[in-house]
Amino acid sequence: MIPSAVGFLVLGEDIVGAIYDRGFFHERGWLRPTYLTLSFYSLGLFGYAMVKVLARVFQAQHDFYTPVKTGLIGVALNILLCVLFIWREWPLWTLALASSIASSANAGLMLIILRWRMRDLRLFSTFRFSVRVLLASVGMALTCALFLAFCPIEGGTLLYYSIRVALGIAVSAAAYGAFGYWLFYEELMRLIKRK
Repeated sequence: MIPSAVGFLVLGEDIVGAIYDRGFFHERGWLRPTYLTLSFYSLGLFGYAMVKVLARVFQAQHDFYTPVKTGLIGVALNILLCVLFIWREWPLWTLALASSIASSANAGLMLIILRWRMRDLRLFSTFRFSVRVLLASVGMALTCALFLAFCPIEGGTLLYYSIRVALGIAVSAAAYGAFGYWLFYEELMRLIKRK
């Protein structure tokens, strides 16, 4: 989820352009607002995924109430933030940000409860791995952003947006693979030995 979220922040405008930017959508200039909204939703991808996994962990322990309770807290936080952002007359994308914050808070709360219940649970190695994934994703994003900055093809039509997305994904995959080889060498070697 982390590479997907970071990748969308860089390539999102071209992706939205390739999918929607024509006709009424183009005339109204909705490309940038749509990109911003989806970008702030993408920030919550990691939180959404964590909630799904952690809910299964609680269910495996025959605890079906904790995920519901933390989910209700997340929903209440989301509503509270949405009301606050609308009251302050902030832009539309802040509602997506509210959803991402609420989802991440829900995941964090579930993780705290799980860690409190399972004292022997060691999360440091998972945290270290997540940091390396984030570093590889940032390296990928910077490489892709530099490539797109110097790319001779600008967006504007379906064809050009599509070419930029295809090239951007290819460059991003290569960059993530290179950074991943450097940052995940141990895990890769372990995976190869298993085969």
